[in-house]
Amino acid sequence: MRIIWKNVWDTHEITANSEASGYPATNLQDISREVVTRSTGDTSEWWKIGNGVTKIKMSSIVILNHNFTSGATVKLQGNDTDSWDTPSKEETITYNADIMMKFFAEGEYYYWRLLVADASNPDEYIEIGRLVGGEYLQMPPIEPGLTYPKVTASTREFTVTGQVYGDKGRIHRTPGFAFPIIEDDERVDIDEMFDEVHNIQPVVLVVYENSLDVLPALYCVIDQEDLPWQKAEDRLAWSLSLKFREVF
Repeated sequence: MRIIWKNVWDTHEITANSEASGYPATNLQDISREVVTRSTGDTSEWWKIGNGVTKIKMSSIVILNHNFTSGATVKLQGNDTDSWDTPSKEETITYNADIMMKFFAEGEYYYWRLLVADASNPDEYIEIGRLVGGEYLQMPPIEPGLTYPKVTASTREFTVTGQVYGDKGRIHRTPGFAFPIIEDDERVDIDEMFDEVHNIQPVVLVVYENSLDVLPALYCVIDQEDLPWQKAEDRLAWSLSLKFREVF
């Protein structure tokens, strides 16, 4: 299991080669994935971070709420200069109609950009709701038997004669996990994440990083107010349970 929570796209200024009116590149830093940025074209659109002063580490990229077609070419590029003819690093991201993502060997560069070419897009523009990327937290092994409920946010009322009325809400996931053995250095890393995100800052949860077709990536928050650490009696190790809630 991996958790992407150190999002470099949120901590650096984002620029773009085009922005449609009312859909600026800064919308990518809104934690709601449904607040989108939009380009004015679709043949060679990019979003970039970096100032030439501070190097930025990245080993993952996630694209949420996009309008790409299956014919889109999507690349993440890294370079130490703001010149892109032959970037030092280039990762092609495989198309997915929902969440697109990729893990890769870590790179550290002064500049990173996402490049999208989708000339057959019927919208004639590129739209993205959220970019998440950077380093990730590798979690210890989970206990078999994880829970992965599907929950409705609908509300309902019953009349005295038995009729039902309600407001249809959104379906979301609320997965839960138990970690039976966590080494002390792993506990420190998990604490660091919780100290930063609490239960309000969304993260990207990847349960099976090598089997995304089994459980896709999930945009979610930690759905509890504490980390209930329990220490093993015979060694410097810990156990923990964690629950998440999908957000949009």
